[in-house]
Amino acid sequence: MTETLNNLYERGVIERVDFIKADIKGYEKRMLCGGEKMIRKFKPKLVICYYQFAIITLETLIRIIRGFSKNYKLAINDKVLFAWNEDR
Repeated sequence: MTETLNNLYERGVIERVDFIKADIKGYEKRMLCGGEKMIRKFKPKLVICYYQFAIITLETLIRIIRGFSKNYKLAINDKVLFAWNEDR
């Protein structure tokens, strides 16, 4: 069974989230969408590894993150996307 961040939060397993680091080779979109409620609410810092030939493009990752909050700032270093929210 797959657990999403939202499910863990709703069941009380996770009370809040401040930082998410993900190196999940092509499942970035699934992880972000599965944590959408938590990400919108807590605006955690994000560090996401991405791959040139992955299922999801860097542009799509950026669009998803900016969809959570326009105030997310982004930096890219090699194959790692860093995102932080200035509202926090």
